[in-house]
Amino acid sequence: MLPYETSFHAYKASKLVFYLQLLLFSGLAFFLFLPLMRRTRTICLDTDWFYRRAGKALALRLSRGLGALRAGVMAILSSLWGSMGSGFDGLVGQQKRLAASWSIGISALWVLAFVVAYAVIYYLRAM
Repeated sequence: MLPYETSFHAYKASKLVFYLQLLLFSGLAFFLFLPLMRRTRTICLDTDWFYRRAGKALALRLSRGLGALRAGVMAILSSLWGSMGSGFDGLVGQQKRLAASWSIGISALWVLAFVVAYAVIYYLRAM
């Protein structure tokens, strides 16, 4: 199968015996030391406790800061939205046109229109 000869043989008897011995003796060691791995009644303080606590505090502060930033941006956008007038009021909202459920046919039509537009632009650029 290879273009040149190799001298590697994956299933030599000596290699199989070696890996079987490795597997069997590691299993034997596991079962021999199994009684020593019983649960002890001690308190263990892992080092990840420190960065978990610091990470939680940092995430909380970032969340508060980003929440305040979001509230400010939303206030600016809502003031701009109110100054635009009521031109968009018929489109957005809970029961308006853009929030309504559309049939799958309309969605497929939009996808087809975008694919055709992309193909036309692609072929016009290739000319």
